[in-house]
Amino acid sequence: MRQRLGGVIAKRADAPYRAGRSRDWLKFKCEAGQEFVIGGFTDPRGTRTGFGALRLGYYDPGQKLVYAGKVGTGFTRRTLDRLHAVLAWLEQDRPPFDRGRLPRSGVHWVQPRLVAQVGFDRRGAAPPAVPGPAGRQGPHRCRPGDATGQHPVGRHRAPGPHDR
Repeated sequence: MRQRLGGVIAKRADAPYRAGRSRDWLKFKCEAGQEFVIGGFTDPRGTRTGFGALRLGYYDPGQKLVYAGKVGTGFTRRTLDRLHAVLAWLEQDRPPFDRGRLPRSGVHWVQPRLVAQVGFDRRGAAPPAVPGPAGRQGPHRCRPGDATGQHPVGRHRAPGPHDR
């Protein structure tokens, strides 16, 4: 995993070796992740419900909340709606961020009480965020570079010819 590989391919130990696709072969993708403090959200567009994207940040060594960016992918409709209900209770007039280039409009700011676990693939894109209560150690422990490292995720599939 330290070689920044895309994943691991495994075969069931009790299955005979056969070339090609089968349920005996599994591919586990590797992702890195990091916790970020949720400081705001945008309105949904089109047919999407709940919210559009989360506005995220982290605490610097001086305990200042720094705006880091946004993530809007990987949410189920149920998560969008449920998380929006919680965020609505935490809404406030002013941004919670002390530093960073903030968006000028279209954001609902919230009290920085929730943390999102954001996954990154090898290209740095941000697939699913998994929001939740104040993380393992609370929002004030979210720091830049606190990535959890690459780890196999639960999704798997039989490998194809492109995986060899």
